[in-house]
Amino acid sequence: MRKTVKKALALILLLSLAVPLVSGCAGGGALKLQSGFTGDENFYLDRPYALDADQVAPTKDEFKRAEEYLTQNILESAESGSLAFDFAVDGAYFSEVFTTYEKSLETTADDDTRTDYTLIYTKAGEPLTVTVYATLYKTLPVIEWTVWLENTGGANSGVITEFNGLNLTVDEADAGTEYNLTTFAGSRMNLSAFKPNYQVMEPGKAVSISGAAGKPSAYWAPYYNLQWQEKGAEWNKAGMLFSVGWSGQWSAKLERTDAGVQMEAGQERFASYLEPGEQMSMDEMLKSVVVSSANDCATALAALRHLEAHPEL
Repeated sequence: MRKTVKKALALILLLSLAVPLVSGCAGGGALKLQSGFTGDENFYLDRPYALDADQVAPTKDEFKRAEEYLTQNILESAESGSLAFDFAVDGAYFSEVFTTYEKSLETTADDDTRTDYTLIYTKAGEPLTVTVYATLYKTLPVIEWTVWLENTGGANSGVITEFNGLNLTVDEADAGTEYNLTTFAGSRMNLSAFKPNYQVMEPGKAVSISGAAGKPSAYWAPYYNLQWQEKGAEWNKAGMLFSVGWSGQWSAKLERTDAGVQMEAGQERFASYLEPGEQMSMDEMLKSVVVSSANDCATALAALRHLEAHPEL
């Protein structure tokens, strides 16, 4: 009798798991995930069921956007006035004074898969030399950069705080356009691991995510997608996927402002000085930026996974 009851319960459980799958994937239409955009129920699925190879393939516009983004915010930031990172020394922000520094830019490698750049900021009388190593990938619409600080003076530097590998404003969308943020839960070996969370960025309301107890992905995964509607783009969408490479107590903050979406990401509660000859970095603080204009978050995630699986690219 007990065996019969157990078999019946097992059958009921199996059916309860199978029915949603059948109803969503067999003739009844694709499963739908809410995007947060008004009137848009197919955030991932603007096509039947799943991505195919052609839909994952980068577009010319995506490569163009990636290169323009790197040029404006890293390579020619002094000319544009837009700096993709920031830090403070004794309370004074580098973003407020970096245009007064001498800048040197060198292309250190260039082949069919990537172009590497080294950008150095120096200033007479200032002990800190700022070096940025940046890469523009040619097989994927991805850029990455790492910021190094070195004390080349004869005395200790001031106290360095708020060292953010990412600090910029995204203002791509037209005025009045919604910005949609996708974050991902971390993993504590439960059923909700890496669950996507969707929300519309509300003006004046900040969104903060971070590591927990020194673990980078216990509560939040260290990547997030910002997307907006754009007329003329395929599927009328554009966006960027950001990945934080710091493997410790990282933090990120995003806030919708009149200028767009202000974003910053770095090591949480950092404060230190450098002795003469010492250097430090937010090594791979911003691992990559995937610029996805013709596709969506699923495509950007696929590109990021491909890059991580093939770092030689």
